[in-house]
Amino acid sequence: MRTPNRIALGLAMMAVAPLAKAQAPDKSEEMWQMFYAKLGSMVHTIDAKSKKPANNTRFLMCFPGRFIRKLDSKIIADRAEVAQMLDEVPQFGVTYTPIMGTRFSTIYKEILDYKNADPDALNSEEQQRLAEALEATKPDSKLMEKYYEHEDHFLQAAQKCEIEYFKILSEGGYADRSRLSAGMIRADQQWIIRGNKNLVKGYLETIMSLSMRGTQVWWSDRLENFQSAKIGGFMEVDTFPTMDSWNSDEGWTKFEFRKKDVFKKERLNESDFEASASLKILPWGGSASGKSNTKAIDSLNTDNSLSISMEFKKVFISRPWMDWGVFTSDRWNWNGRKAVSDGKGGGRMPLYANAFILVRKVKFTAESIREHHTELMKEIRGRGRAGWGPFSTSTSFGGKTEEKVTDNKQDEGSIEINDPQIIGYTCTQVPPCPAKQFQRK
Repeated sequence: MRTPNRIALGLAMMAVAPLAKAQAPDKSEEMWQMFYAKLGSMVHTIDAKSKKPANNTRFLMCFPGRFIRKLDSKIIADRAEVAQMLDEVPQFGVTYTPIMGTRFSTIYKEILDYKNADPDALNSEEQQRLAEALEATKPDSKLMEKYYEHEDHFLQAAQKCEIEYFKILSEGGYADRSRLSAGMIRADQQWIIRGNKNLVKGYLETIMSLSMRGTQVWWSDRLENFQSAKIGGFMEVDTFPTMDSWNSDEGWTKFEFRKKDVFKKERLNESDFEASASLKILPWGGSASGKSNTKAIDSLNTDNSLSISMEFKKVFISRPWMDWGVFTSDRWNWNGRKAVSDGKGGGRMPLYANAFILVRKVKFTAESIREHHTELMKEIRGRGRAGWGPFSTSTSFGGKTEEKVTDNKQDEGSIEINDPQIIGYTCTQVPPCPAKQFQRK
């Protein structure tokens, strides 16, 4: 699961450039646009009708994906590897490209150190209320133990609802969210009654409202939480499901994309598709010009019988040391420094990754695979590290190439990649930050 050298991924890179108004994408590019839109709608980041990002979210596809080996949360090195991978800050767009030399933890720590707010004095009653709220919400308190226990039950119920929802959609059925959400609603009620949800919420609101005035106390508390989460030189990151379960057989949703269905519809254009960048990829055997060098690969790229089937799992990311209130607060500023975010895709941290999409059992089926099977397999295996679209087909570490592709010996009309790999991230768009920097004077 090591982060690959991006310069070495020439066979599977995707260049992003806005389409000219009079220019439509070719069929190969449009296929990946439609794949992006369909998968994005399944993971709730792209509106299925408008093809536009939903609710300030973004879906970024990897080109190519990252293979995930089996991990053990009891091994510090595995936790560090995951923490470093999930600490990358992605650029704004439709492809997952980390901003070089930038991490969530370093930006957050820089903000905490700066503390450029002018605190208002709290009276004695407010100081007492703030102290009580901070004491009550310590992670090891009995109140918070109950809170986290029922929060976990709620998250499990929510995941079960999502899995059922995805399953029904993938089978072409009608998904009744009100019926599917019944278990999640019950879990939420138990969270309120037994998990002290509203009480904790009240404490947190007290902390937010008063600590923004007693700024030094608030910033000191955030810094203490940050430092306590540091383990062996890295910032601890939680995921749901946990890393031990990423490769398990639970929680997978089937997904199928058939190219012939794409072209039953009208072709996409710039006004239809907000992420309408021309998704140009260098496929197996691709050259710098984007043209493949074999007849077999050309045939695959234009084959309308191509279908892609796979299973996917959405893994949620939590950074317990990070307080989102830091990015939404208007109580601080740092004049002269580049903004964290301008709210429009610019800045040092335009997006916040909150989940990644893990896939397995990927299968390509097409007439051209049957026709050019031997040539395609030779081309793939002769490239060391290669990929097609968001899918890696093999990986090379330390000079050794590990095969990930299997050819279907029964009909030689398909190619399979069974190992789990990350092919995308869902992100929240960071609002203008520091907010005060963008306020009118």
